[in-house]
Amino acid sequence: MIIVGVIIIALVLVASVAVIMISNNDGSNNSNNNNNDDQSNGDGTNGDTNGNGDGDGGNGDGNGGSQLTGSWVDLSGNIGSFATICTEESGYTSFSDIFFIDENEGWVTSSCVPEIYHTTDGGLTFEVQTTQSPTIAIYMFNENEGYSGGYNGGVYRTTDGGDNWNLHGSIGSTLTGIHFPPGSDTGYCCGFGGRIYEITSSGVTRMESTSVSNMQSIYFPTSDEGWACGENAIRHYINGNWTADQSYPTGGWSSIFFVPNTLQGWIVGDYGDVLHTTNGFNWQPQTKPSTIQSVLLDVYFLNENEGWVVGTWSTILHTFDGGETWTIEYEGTTGEMFTAVFPVDENTAYICGNSGTLLKYVGGE
Repeated sequence: MIIVGVIIIALVLVASVAVIMISNNDGSNNSNNNNNDDQSNGDGTNGDTNGNGDGDGGNGDGNGGSQLTGSWVDLSGNIGSFATICTEESGYTSFSDIFFIDENEGWVTSSCVPEIYHTTDGGLTFEVQTTQSPTIAIYMFNENEGYSGGYNGGVYRTTDGGDNWNLHGSIGSTLTGIHFPPGSDTGYCCGFGGRIYEITSSGVTRMESTSVSNMQSIYFPTSDEGWACGENAIRHYINGNWTADQSYPTGGWSSIFFVPNTLQGWIVGDYGDVLHTTNGFNWQPQTKPSTIQSVLLDVYFLNENEGWVVGTWSTILHTFDGGETWTIEYEGTTGEMFTAVFPVDENTAYICGNSGTLLKYVGGE
């Protein structure tokens, strides 16, 4: 997950619990506004496994693949009203990252106050966990053990579900991303100034990196190979070294994700750009809806086909076909910035953002 310390516009979504109904994509053109520019989105050409999405995709906006059929529930008010104060006074995003270990239990981090919010009932209620500094990234192994970090560069560890977050080490710069390979107790984190560190149960160790860019996101689909991105750089860890062996278009990159134990990866960034790789070396642009000019801030795939992307201007994109077509699930006209998305399964996903926004997708029948 990343830190966005600029372009925060403190416009608040409704904080009370509300439901935004998402309709089936029936082949008619729908108008979504982006930066006050009205354009029609393309229609669903590819149905999902339930047969939804019978449109013809006639206007070529790349919005095929069928829309989701569930509902969005606004859980923002269940955490509290602190978030608006955070945004207005500090200029930082209120909620920065999400991690759920199942449909009900998860953690939401704050990048402006030293608190993490823990729920065991799917977001209906939260308990406040005190941290030593505002948090940008979090990774949990299970209900007890996990790591977090943020502005002061500290890496914090918990072994009691977050009741206590203890300093585990420091990367000496703002920490922006944490990830552990599947089945491994050795993980990695990244941060500003090209910092990349290895994390073990005994502490953190700096790794040599070929980049001085502010790294924003890191992902290891296997224990011996990983990638990091930030600003205009993509770096690859292979054979025990970080290298600049990647081929990709020019751009600014915010978040990276790989399907575990595969070379199927995605990167998102400025101007709504989405890159995809199938071999871990060559990155190619994917077609996006033509109305999208948002800065995309986070990407997460459930498998090789179904994925989510979120970003500025209240943008939520979804795909059923590995990103060949992206559907606009939600797009606003305010400055709301969605900073993280965490789908638990095909029927449950959580999204957080500035102004203390926390949304939950509940799948349809």
